[in-house]
Amino acid sequence: MHTIRGVKHAHYHRYDEVSAEWYWTDFFKYTKLTDEVLTLGHWWVDVGIEVSSDTQACLQWMTSSHCDVAREALRIPEEDAQRITNIKSSKYSRDLVSHLTAISGFRIVPGVRAEGVYEAAYLQAYTTDKATVYNTDGRHHAKFLTTKEAMGQAQPTKTIDGIHSIYTEAVDVNHSKARLEVRVPFDFATQALLNFDPEVLQGSLCAFSQEEWWNFRIMRLMGISQTLCLQAGAPSDRRFHNEALTLTAACVWLVNGLHARPDDGPASRKLMDAVLPITEAADADTSIIAYNVSSRPPGLHGNVDEAPARTRKVPYNPYGCVFFRRLIVADGPRLRFGGPVIFGPAFEFWFNGLDATQLQARYQTSGIIDKNVIAHTRSTANRAKLVANVDLTDQPQLPLFNFTAQGLSLPPPIPDDASDVEDRLSPAHEQEDEPLNIDTFASKIWGQFVSDITMKSPVPNGKTKPSYLKLTDIERRSSSEIPYKTARLSDIFRCVYWRKADEKDWELSFKWLFPPHGYKTSTSVQNYLQSPYFRMWLDFLEKNNDDPGSIEAVRKGFFKRIRTWTWMPNAQGDRMWPTGGKKPSSKRFVRWPADDTRPPAPHILFKLGEEPVFEESEGEEQGQGNQERDESGDE
Repeated sequence: MHTIRGVKHAHYHRYDEVSAEWYWTDFFKYTKLTDEVLTLGHWWVDVGIEVSSDTQACLQWMTSSHCDVAREALRIPEEDAQRITNIKSSKYSRDLVSHLTAISGFRIVPGVRAEGVYEAAYLQAYTTDKATVYNTDGRHHAKFLTTKEAMGQAQPTKTIDGIHSIYTEAVDVNHSKARLEVRVPFDFATQALLNFDPEVLQGSLCAFSQEEWWNFRIMRLMGISQTLCLQAGAPSDRRFHNEALTLTAACVWLVNGLHARPDDGPASRKLMDAVLPITEAADADTSIIAYNVSSRPPGLHGNVDEAPARTRKVPYNPYGCVFFRRLIVADGPRLRFGGPVIFGPAFEFWFNGLDATQLQARYQTSGIIDKNVIAHTRSTANRAKLVANVDLTDQPQLPLFNFTAQGLSLPPPIPDDASDVEDRLSPAHEQEDEPLNIDTFASKIWGQFVSDITMKSPVPNGKTKPSYLKLTDIERRSSSEIPYKTARLSDIFRCVYWRKADEKDWELSFKWLFPPHGYKTSTSVQNYLQSPYFRMWLDFLEKNNDDPGSIEAVRKGFFKRIRTWTWMPNAQGDRMWPTGGKKPSSKRFVRWPADDTRPPAPHILFKLGEEPVFEESEGEEQGQGNQERDESGDE
């Protein structure tokens, strides 16, 4: 196929056949085509009508006029026009504009039965207001909001700010025009659309003042942006409900549908099923259903259990505009409990392959979030699966701490006063677990911490090379502190960098493992956000934001316990376990076994007043070469 590009809208002419013939000839001169070219293959031409307002009003196609427009443009019988403009027709796509169901363009592939006297292959109706938000690059034609932006703490997002600026400027300078285009063989290039009844054309359009049209979009945009802003300031135990995350995805879908055709792919249809009002498919008014039910493809990756089209419920827009089902706004906007949400492949599509747990690990960037001053921070987190909570015994564990004696307690849970709370289906463990007190909660975090830092210990690059640690998988997954209390490092490590460190050095590493009140994550971190204990600690910081004294008291208790260890990882702000041996900061560390090339190995801090013990067994590693690399990224 050959396409002549760069000539769209380049040859305007008056609405008569003489003018059409003259510009058709001019087109050949402009493109340097000869008459002989048209005898080779099949050539098609896009012919269009552009309608503008003398009063600079914004013109829009009416949804109810699509049948009349198709009949006049293609010169076909009424019954054929009705058939190819039915929402259930696979040949017809309706392009909703500004969320208004009565205003829409369309795209039609007529087929042989409805191609009409001009043998049309394609017909579309649209308006020029889309041009204000065109992208000059990227895979999206218009400015496009992502869930990554919507989940961020910086609200309003840059994309929403940009769209708002464009809309505001358009109020004074942009009056949209209506266009109708048909693709016909070149034999009909000077005849198509010239016999269109002016009264039908005029009756197919409605007019808005520039102020009305663009301010309506601004109002919708600001409402969506405010929703995302309130979500960013919500407590994390509300922010990461599936009902809240489904609403986030829906807000992104709604923003992108303001100035472009709302997406209706499989994942978007699952989203519409969850967020829009629903009705019985058999009784639905086809002019207001959200998508074509009869030709609806299976759900993402298929779903053989879906109900037939006549009996299933479908999303629709009964109020003349796209509105979501009922929401709860207090303490973080979300959909009401008891209704559908997105999950599985549809959820991962909207959130870039992440499930809800991974999403919280990535975007819960702070222990505290001030609702009034949203911090402009971001964090990155790889997609490694979270280390599971581990309890190798079925016996109840005695508390390791006695913070209750200091007068400390956990804050009461934030009450959810929403009227739909009784509709929420709580997981079984939430219904059965007794509330934790401060001592059992702290002990739970500590046990998970010990397990997590051991599980997150680095390994050399290369599948055939053994781990730096000699611990078995069971020993790694346990919460035993015994490995950290032994001076016989050769029983724990195959190779290691160590140095004696005073209490201040231990405090510095401890600060990264258990951040203080007001902590914000680094822009690039490894291990921490994938560790359940760290998320538990961030949640503790957030819930005790108004009680920094309790936070510091718990930190002091944890530090006192870690000081009973003989050694600890030399934790840094960007990783729990540094391994590089060639940075200036690593020169203070001694490597065992000695190796002048200083290949990678874990860095640890050893307690003053004690001596490390190394007993090299036969066949022990004598240096693994400088090609080793920590699986989470060597320095």
